[in-house]
Amino acid sequence: MKEKIEKRFQLLLTEQEMSDLKRESEKRDIPASEILRMGLRNEISKRTNLDRINAVREIYEFTKGIKPNKI
Repeated sequence: MKEKIEKRFQLLLTEQEMSDLKRESEKRDIPASEILRMGLRNEISKRTNLDRINAVREIYEFTKGIKPNKI
C-alpha cells in the first residue's frame, strides 16, 4: 500500500540536473519523481545514522577522561 502524499513542494534544478534525472529515469524505467523521492529518503536516513554515530563519538570523547566507579 502506498503512503498518502501529505505535502507538495517545488524543486528547482539546473538543465544538467534535469538531463541527468531524465537519463536515469529512462535507464531504470522509474518516474523521475520516484527517483527524487528515493534519493531524499536515502539522504535523510544517512543523516540520521550519521547523527547517531557522531553522538556516540561525542559521548566517547567526553567519557574518556572519566574513571569508572568501582562497585
